Amino acid sequence: MDTNFTSRAVPGIQAGGPGQFLGYRRVVEARIARVEMAPRRNSEFSYEITEQKVGPLQLVQIRSDAVTLQRSSKCIASDPRTQYIVTLHREGEGCIRYPDAEVPLRAGTLAMLDKALPYEAQFHEPTVRLLVSVPRLHLEQRLGDGGRYLRRSVSSERGIARIASKYLESLFEEAPYLDEASQHNAAAICLDLLAAALLAGAEDETGEKDLANLKGPASSAALLSRIRAYIRHHLCDPDLDVEGIAAAHRISKRYLHTVFSASGITVGGFVREERMRRAYADLVNARLRHLSVTDIAFQHGFNDSPHFSRCFKARYGFPPNKARDLARS
Repeated sequence: MDTNFTSRAVPGIQAGGPGQFLGYRRVVEARIARVEMAPRRNSEFSYEITEQKVGPLQLVQIRSDAVTLQRSSKCIASDPRTQYIVTLHREGEGCIRYPDAEVPLRAGTLAMLDKALPYEAQFHEPTVRLLVSVPRLHLEQRLGDGGRYLRRSVSSERGIARIASKYLESLFEEAPYLDEASQHNAAAICLDLLAAALLAGAEDETGEKDLANLKGPASSAALLSRIRAYIRHHLCDPDLDVEGIAAAHRISKRYLHTVFSASGITVGGFVREERMRRAYADLVNARLRHLSVTDIAFQHGFNDSPHFSRCFKARYGFPPNKARDLARS
């Protein structure tokens, strides 16, 4: 369920009055992070903030007039929230400033912030920003050290960043219609895509193209995240296999199995589990009751309905039709 705040209807603040910026400050500090802020123009301030909760993710879209925000050391000390923020800049221009770097923000760019570190965000004109607050562990499991990705932005004009940004926009729009199981599945896909996009941006900047030649746990975590995102994007392909996955990432099949071994699940096991989770979510979705069990099985990469039913029963303890019956009851 979404939550909306606008300058036209803020409790205790008269519409069109001088307190509208104060209302914006209250919402940002309550919903995102404590920051120092100032409007860039001494005139009536307009804004609209919409919040969605999707599994462990908090999605907040902010449409506002020009403003400067500063996450100072004082703010950090008085605010226990330490998540990462991945932001998709949708309209307008701005920048994120660090003591040693400035990151430009234009329409279609992705960037990452750390609530535990000081920064300043300047928006020189009215903007629309889609922010995703992510618990630290969820991103660090995929990227390793998050600090590597803070002082750069990633264009979403093409490639994996475009896929990630389009998925994020769709997730924000469709979040109110997702049940709990679908939310957690969608959040995992979103995290994998965002991690892959940030990683690709770092590779483009540093020239590191072959992750198999990088060393250390961070590179292994990043590669695993990229492979998971690839698998989730190709789950509907019944021919998805170890050989194709390895070839797509320019690594050997043996190295692919090595990367997955640290995650506690095999490559084939991960593919089966993701297909099962998506199939289950569709089976219990009231909006998809017009689809048969076979239709759903085929949509998620199974090419044999009896085999799907056996796998489903082995995973959940009851057949696919029973899942639908339980959802109706």
